[in-house]
Amino acid sequence: MDEQTTEVSAETALGKFKVAGKDVNTITSAATLLLVVYLIWQTAQQSSAFHEMAQAIREHNCLISIPESQREAKADFCKRITK
Repeated sequence: MDEQTTEVSAETALGKFKVAGKDVNTITSAATLLLVVYLIWQTAQQSSAFHEMAQAIREHNCLISIPESQREAKADFCKRITK
């Protein structure tokens, strides 16, 4: 049974390199894994930012529902109920 080996070579500004056989699969798998981890991390960061933004909007809505003369006194109340 003949095994076919995959060989990839590239020439960059840093120099030439060749990758053959199982190394191609390893590199591709590692790159894919890093991409997935990065995407999960970015999603978590965005989720946190959206949560903070939603909390600020709820606090703002609370404040505008209070008469203007009482807003300063009720600011802490709005912060507490929006958490």
